[in-house]
Amino acid sequence: MKTGLLWFDDDPRKELEEKVLRAAAHYERKYGRLPELCYVHPDAFGDNGNGHHDKKSDVVKAGEVEVRAGRSVLLHHFWLGMAEEKGAKATPRQSRTQRIREVEAQKESMTPEEARQLAMTLEIS
Repeated sequence: MKTGLLWFDDDPRKELEEKVLRAAAHYERKYGRLPELCYVHPDAFGDNGNGHHDKKSDVVKAGEVEVRAGRSVLLHHFWLGMAEEKGAKATPRQSRTQRIREVEAQKESMTPEEARQLAMTLEIS
């Protein structure tokens, strides 16, 4: 995962799964789909009573989201996004500004309803 949403939740009353599900719900509202993957600090998994956490438990599921330990993620932070396919080449994402410029160029040939629908689409994404 190269890009994603960073979420912070340090509420001691909530379990890891609840925190991930809340972050995933926000991700879905923002991007229109659930994330596939969430990285958390290894200590978010707890320990086995001796101060060391069990490496086997460093991958769990929270709903449909796979939760993995990531040493580069700060404690109480959740990095959510889509898993990358092996061998898949990343496609550059068109910036919102580029999309708006393209729409402005096409505006002359659009009906008012088409322009309104496109404006709503740009607001959502």
